Amino acid sequence: MPAKSKILTAAAILIVLLALRLLTPVWLGGYDARFYRAMAVEPFSASAAARTAPYCWRILPALPLSLVPLPVETAWPIFNFAAIFLAAFILFILLEEESGSRTAAGLGAFFYLFSWVNVRFAFFYPYQTDSAYYLFLILAFRSLLRKNDGLFFLALCLAALTREYFFALIPAYYLSQRKGPGPVDLPALRRTVLISLLPLVLFILPRLLITPANPDFNYLGHGGEFLRLTFIHWRRTLYSFANVYGAAIFVILLHLPAAWRYLTKRPEVAVYIPLWFLFLVIGGADLDRINFIGFPAVMLLAAAAVASRPALYRNKLILAYLVAAQLVLMRVFTRIGPEPGNWRRIWWSSVSFMPEEVFRSGRLLFLLLLAGFIILAVLISLFQRRRGISGLSCRPPVL
Repeated sequence: MPAKSKILTAAAILIVLLALRLLTPVWLGGYDARFYRAMAVEPFSASAAARTAPYCWRILPALPLSLVPLPVETAWPIFNFAAIFLAAFILFILLEEESGSRTAAGLGAFFYLFSWVNVRFAFFYPYQTDSAYYLFLILAFRSLLRKNDGLFFLALCLAALTREYFFALIPAYYLSQRKGPGPVDLPALRRTVLISLLPLVLFILPRLLITPANPDFNYLGHGGEFLRLTFIHWRRTLYSFANVYGAAIFVILLHLPAAWRYLTKRPEVAVYIPLWFLFLVIGGADLDRINFIGFPAVMLLAAAAVASRPALYRNKLILAYLVAAQLVLMRVFTRIGPEPGNWRRIWWSSVSFMPEEVFRSGRLLFLLLLAGFIILAVLISLFQRRRGISGLSCRPPVL
């Protein structure tokens, strides 16, 4: 990627982040926010807020921010801004490398930045670990696909100190290394064990050294309860994909064969998907925040789909529709808070917070916009065929 392109990409990401920052109020309250804030203000204290499991074991970014000579209410938002900027920049580079299409990379970065659960959530609700984990996650994916073991090892170590979801990256690494035809590739398995040892130790150590104020917490009970709720509220679990990824789902659904071909070419991405789904159903009440750990896979599939139909996605009308649909689905024009009641009612689609009427209207809006996108894509493809535009995109999209 030329230096000029890197500068322009960084500038575009910066402008988007500054605009979203101006549109988004800040709320320093919240349930888990009090635990993360206490860990940054008094990291080694015996207070219950600083030692509530599982939050007290997720020491990044709270512990490093406790050493910064700035108030935590200043340091944490600055960190979130920087982490999101770097993650978006790395994502753009990765998507362009994988798809060979700058349009695909630009759309993927756009979908990532405008997912409400990502940037606007981090700006509104700064005391959280999500921005840090998303940065480490996309760094791990790029190093995985570029076969950079050193960088993957670093990303895995950082992710292990941030969220439990890093386990999903270990099988992905094994498949990226696998070369043998048999059921088990021993050299690849050995490399996987070696590169995972220290991250696993870093994950276990805080749980041994930090005695929680709620000793009755256990992962099995936690996961079992939310698995039960997932099946009870399965419609909301499915809707979470629409609520988080928006128009990126349109592109993937329209070109499923292209997405499937990408997964067959990249088994390390394919194996990550069921593990992402597993964490979604056992991870907790905030379905959208947990669901977003799938963003590298979703954006890679969307980029592969766009690259499979270059002429279609060079059309300004289809691009404008995708941009407008994403902005509407991500509720960019809807006021956030700052009172918690508005935030919980309108924005979270977890089993706990979104009212039934909001859930139904959001689902209907998604389906209507999806239908409009399919109709528009088919019409544009047929028009391009009649005009004699060559290439794969001359065919009507495969539905």
